[in-house]
Amino acid sequence: MLSRNPEEEEFEEADRLLDSINFPTFDRQTLVRDRPTTSSPVMYNSHVILMNKFAFELEGNPKELVIASQFVNGADNSGGKIWEASTLLAEWIISDGPTLFANRSVLELGAGVSGLPGLSASIFAESVSLTDGQDSMVEYLSLNLDLNKEILRQTRCLVEGITSELTVNCFNLNWDHVTSQQQEKYAKHFDIIIASEIIYDAVNTDSMASAFDTLLKEDGTAFIILPARSRSTHNESEFLTQLAVLGFSMQAQEIFDIKQVEQSTEVNLQQDTKQSCEDGVEDERYVLYSCQREKNW
Repeated sequence: MLSRNPEEEEFEEADRLLDSINFPTFDRQTLVRDRPTTSSPVMYNSHVILMNKFAFELEGNPKELVIASQFVNGADNSGGKIWEASTLLAEWIISDGPTLFANRSVLELGAGVSGLPGLSASIFAESVSLTDGQDSMVEYLSLNLDLNKEILRQTRCLVEGITSELTVNCFNLNWDHVTSQQQEKYAKHFDIIIASEIIYDAVNTDSMASAFDTLLKEDGTAFIILPARSRSTHNESEFLTQLAVLGFSMQAQEIFDIKQVEQSTEVNLQQDTKQSCEDGVEDERYVLYSCQREKNW
């Protein structure tokens, strides 16, 4: 008799427990209307999903976006969770948005379930396209857009200099297979492309870099945030090299996970390795790359 993996048994037990819990049930209409604002699981389309808050302040006014994400035990769920990098990119966009994103056309590549950076850019931009290469992720992007349309409309009213009506759409865009129709419609179309933690082991770095080159305007800018200690260092290097081959020049700045850093009294910002703190919290560093074609620097 084959022995079972203890982790598999643990995940199965967790799934059985989830099945036994009566979570609040929402359809799309009531979910959008009621906007649950806790991180508690709820039922939606016969699936358990998580509702997450992203709180921020703009012009002294506290606001929050509500983001639905997948609730999965044990499986590889790289696109189905809200990665810290996307949260940091969203915070940076809100901080610098009026200067960089006002009345621009923005594309988020590899947005996953949340589209949080793209939704944050929607506070300032003229148009935003939230994209991912999986239809299941695009469905979540569409849901999160519906959940936040009204708060985005209200928040845009607080920003001076926003002169355009906002257009946001969600669609499948796979950088390995950019369709001829997409190339025809979106070639050199976007002022800004944003992406967070899109480098992973199986990624095709050539086609990813080519997608940036194809979709970004000649004078456009790409903002890409990656972990300073990438899980796929080789692929990250290959991707940045491919961008350089395509004529892009890059500037980099480190961004820290402020929430974790504040909990630590022993974070050495000069070290290249993680610093374990007395309370067990590790600081996370990310690099924000600003990429433009060299002739535009």
